[in-house]
Amino acid sequence: MGIIVSLLDVTAPLTFHYEIGPPVSGASTRAATLTGANADIIDPGNGQATIMPSDVVNFAATFPITIVNDSEQEPAEVFAVRLVRAETTQSLARGFNPPTSWREITIAASDNQPTFDITVDDADTTESDTAVFTVTLGGTAPASGSAVTVDWAVSGAASASDYQISGADIDGTLRFTALDSQTLNFAITDDSDREPAETLIVTLSNVSSGSVINTASATTTIAASDQPPEARTLTVTGAATHAETDADSTVRYTVALGGGD
Repeated sequence: MGIIVSLLDVTAPLTFHYEIGPPVSGASTRAATLTGANADIIDPGNGQATIMPSDVVNFAATFPITIVNDSEQEPAEVFAVRLVRAETTQSLARGFNPPTSWREITIAASDNQPTFDITVDDADTTESDTAVFTVTLGGTAPASGSAVTVDWAVSGAASASDYQISGADIDGTLRFTALDSQTLNFAITDDSDREPAETLIVTLSNVSSGSVINTASATTTIAASDQPPEARTLTVTGAATHAETDADSTVRYTVALGGGD
């Protein structure tokens, strides 16, 4: 890649002195490694670049900084560059003012990242069925002898008594050493409880460094079961009024219970 410098009327060699540093946008930004064996960039000029008049096109010229093409599985990373001063034999009558503020440069995430997705075999299920959630590792396989991991957790209206989990690691973390799929099987409990429809959600989080989650969650809905009875009604029928002459007569009323099961 090249750092572009805006120039005006350059008629003699111009030497820039620059600095490369960490990002300035805040702690949430992942910083590129600038030095050492695992450095993400190489500075061929070691903080200095000379631009010839013939290098200037449309009032701009570039000096190179090399982005290392390694096999690391990395998210986007950021570093910053600023010009410190310039030296030239050219008259500065027209003025020269190198910018002193830091300019951030983002190195795109590596295209060899492992990627995680989760799906469910059926968006609707019933008691006595099994909801199968599949977690798939795609993208690029982990390096030989290494592994990538992803955590999973259950949420939704369904309670722990509504299912039994089996299948892949059920301790909350899945471990992959190759491009593959693992399943989490939720056997829905067939009980006699009267329950409305309930959601069962599995969500992925906390992946290994350099991995990304494409699809973070999947949901199935457990159908309502053993529905509660209709509201019961009590009905009383009979004459609303009686004459005094009926005092010695038998007064009859009918009581009926309706609804329910």
